[in-house]
Amino acid sequence: MFNATSSLKVRFKVPKPGPSSDGGLKRKRDAFNNDANPQKVICSGASTSRFYGENIKHLCPGCHVEVLSQDSGIRGCWFRCLILKRHKDKIKVRYLELQDADETGNLVEWVMLTRIAKPDQLGIRFLGRPMVHPQHVEESKASCFDVGAIVDAWWHGGWWEGIVLCHGGSGRLQVYFPGEKRIAEFGEDELRCSLEWVGNKWNPLKERKDIASKLTSTADRGSEYI
Repeated sequence: MFNATSSLKVRFKVPKPGPSSDGGLKRKRDAFNNDANPQKVICSGASTSRFYGENIKHLCPGCHVEVLSQDSGIRGCWFRCLILKRHKDKIKVRYLELQDADETGNLVEWVMLTRIAKPDQLGIRFLGRPMVHPQHVEESKASCFDVGAIVDAWWHGGWWEGIVLCHGGSGRLQVYFPGEKRIAEFGEDELRCSLEWVGNKWNPLKERKDIASKLTSTADRGSEYI
């Protein structure tokens, strides 16, 4: 089992397409900023409080949630957590896969429910999406992922946001992670369809074959986009 230390920073070692390799997770709380063309705007200005009221009022102690990391070195990963306490718009969570600094137990911290994610680099995610959502439980594992599918890949104890670039060998898929500019291969049983939690329901993301094609062309030319 790959254990994460308290700094939550991943250091990838292979900057080219191919099978995933182990990295080291360390914890660092710096967010990134990037101009992107979001797929859809879900909140802004005066509508923000109402948006959050709809999405977080049911999150209480005992609930399982996922928290998005956008820290340098570990951008675009959802970690599973259990809510221990709640005070207004803050929740105290215990991470299920991440250890604390002393590696004596699972990491515990307070998280703001009103914190929103910064725009993603490819512009395929919802603008203004929350960084905390209920645990995503898929109804079926019978999904077939086509090129351009927006997915999350289970990797190093978290769900990493990515896009399917192409089909590899032995039925595996090459997935690009825009947050870390990295490609790795996965089986379909290691992927789930990415969904955005908005309006108390899961909202699907449309396939982006156009983006997948551009990323693949860039890789074929040998450009350093990963």
